[in-house]
Amino acid sequence: MPSKPSQRGNYTTAVPSDRKKKQSSNTTRPEQWENELLEMRLKELKDARKLIATRSSVSGEDIMCQVKALNEKISCVAKSVIEMSIGWSRGQKGGQVFVGGFLRYPDRVDKSYLVDETFAQAILQVFLTLSCMCWVDSWYPGKSALDTHLRSLYGKIRKKEGQLVARKWRQLVCERELSPELDANILSVHARWITEQLMQTSSRLGEEDRKQVRKGVQDLMDISEKLRKNKAKMISDEFQPWIAWNEGVAYNSPSMEDVSGQFGGKQIQNPGLLLHVIGSTEVGLKAYGTADGDGEQWYWRPRVLLFESFNRTYCSRVQPAKQVIHDGSEPPYQSTSSASRTRSSKSSSRQPPYGPNPNQRQAKVQKLNPKEGSQRRWPEKQGMREGLGRREELKLEQVTKELALAQRFLSTVDTVSEADVVRALEALNEEIFQLTSMVADEIQLEEVEPLSPGQLETLRSRITALGPVFWDEVRDKRLENSLAIQIGWQGILVDWCSEIIDAWVVGSEGVNRDLEQTYENIKATNGQAVASCWRAIARSVSGEISSEVRGQLEDKVVDALGALPVVCGYISPGKLNKLDKTFRELIGPLLDICLKIRKMIGEEIMSTDIQPCFIKSGDPYDLKTAELDYEDGRGGSTKERGRFIACSLSLGLDHIHIGTERGSDGLYSKHRDLITKPKLFRTKKPVSGGAPGYDWH
Repeated sequence: MPSKPSQRGNYTTAVPSDRKKKQSSNTTRPEQWENELLEMRLKELKDARKLIATRSSVSGEDIMCQVKALNEKISCVAKSVIEMSIGWSRGQKGGQVFVGGFLRYPDRVDKSYLVDETFAQAILQVFLTLSCMCWVDSWYPGKSALDTHLRSLYGKIRKKEGQLVARKWRQLVCERELSPELDANILSVHARWITEQLMQTSSRLGEEDRKQVRKGVQDLMDISEKLRKNKAKMISDEFQPWIAWNEGVAYNSPSMEDVSGQFGGKQIQNPGLLLHVIGSTEVGLKAYGTADGDGEQWYWRPRVLLFESFNRTYCSRVQPAKQVIHDGSEPPYQSTSSASRTRSSKSSSRQPPYGPNPNQRQAKVQKLNPKEGSQRRWPEKQGMREGLGRREELKLEQVTKELALAQRFLSTVDTVSEADVVRALEALNEEIFQLTSMVADEIQLEEVEPLSPGQLETLRSRITALGPVFWDEVRDKRLENSLAIQIGWQGILVDWCSEIIDAWVVGSEGVNRDLEQTYENIKATNGQAVASCWRAIARSVSGEISSEVRGQLEDKVVDALGALPVVCGYISPGKLNKLDKTFRELIGPLLDICLKIRKMIGEEIMSTDIQPCFIKSGDPYDLKTAELDYEDGRGGSTKERGRFIACSLSLGLDHIHIGTERGSDGLYSKHRDLITKPKLFRTKKPVSGGAPGYDWH
């Protein structure tokens, strides 16, 4: 069958009909495939969003508006304080206000500026800006150690996992406050402290002035708190309020804007080698342009004051910048070269493309025949189709990113099994038993003189793992063999190992409590999968413990192990050094096993939570949660109530289950199951008129 001719311009070409159909099918197939892929991923994302949020609940526009409102309020509060402070100042004779106390280096500024109203307002703005940013930049206000650790973790996660995963990790951290009542109180205390600092500008300020200043400062802190929370909710974008933090930092013109001239200082046009910042009078805003957090993109630079601008000695040495004289025909920012002026004059003499008369333009359009018109409109339609295709492509790209984020936080693939953890814990318990029994066999019991009360208290303070119940059994009863010391050592090591395995940050007890509470909040709000992934990401970037921390851990447990036989009266204090040396040689492998188990349950178990468990000294005995390791056979059932734990001899394992459905309070429930029980040394039930007995189990 002959093919139909196709006309293109002035040429006629023959295109086979089957080839035309083939071309048509080839062009529609990728579009159809992309549409199907987009539809499939949208469905997957819809299901994932039921379990985890993948989009920010606030926009970049919200952050920008709040930063703008914050800057306006900072200026307003500073100005009102200065207006109220006019009059006699504290320590000044004839001045208005004195703000030298707000400066770390007041000697770098001419003294005449320190009592200048305009400069004083600028310094108060610097103080308020810094005070607000300390709050805005905090993860958990009032917890500096936790803030430092979370900020460090966030930086490491951003480098390892990418910006999107890091932002979601941060959003989960700040989703719920550790203690809303406490945080509200800290906000009020911070506002009150700022008010008291502002009141130092003048002795003329009275109680009514204080109330007015306090109200303005409280409004300022409320804006800061809202900005702090909204910044943490950002997932798709990274907007970061920013200021020049440290007084005396070097001035950097690409990231800062010098406004010294607006507050009475000398505007330095030719800055020379180095200028130093007094502080920021406003909060700036930047965004990270790339996934790894680099490529900073500025929305506006923070405005700063320079020390040198308020120092006449420095300003007199600075050469003024050369001024370019303009004839008034061109603004200063345009090129003044002759070539540019020639090009400009030529282009201005040309006629507009359609002529100055709109009727002529309309006539030209009417001369086009329909066929020519459709040919001219074809590129426009093609451009529209390409634009629509690009939008669909961007939508598919965004959906794919969100889906990848959801999958990253919903993955529950374990790299080790529960049985692997059980075997590792059994190896740890065996190592504890072998270590203590070997050292106990080497101890030579002797008659020693009683320690003074001061010596006894000093040594006993090292042994925090053993309570009064243990001391009543061992020290007071004066058992005649070293088995009692071995039992005490096992109790000390069990407590020490559990602390290391459970630690979020090894060697930092305060931060561990806060991180554990944060983790529990995430589990209750988001369920097991999201929480486990959050935990694994945090643990994976923590890195190995330093040799310094390792040494501190070993010192702590060796001090306790060595003190026990001395406190119990089995050896003299003179033999402590030899005993300490023996333990230091043996404790390293035990610490390595603890760190291995910590990695397994912290990073490699994703489907559930597994934790080491033991019964603390002094807790009541419960057959359901522990098993006895010895029995003396002197009567009495092991189910007998009223007995107490002297110490645990080994570690057990707990399995924490999180429910799949939310409760009426919107939170997930949890319950525990024991995988393995810890073994115990139990006291005998107390009898009237006598001390507790003991069971050798």
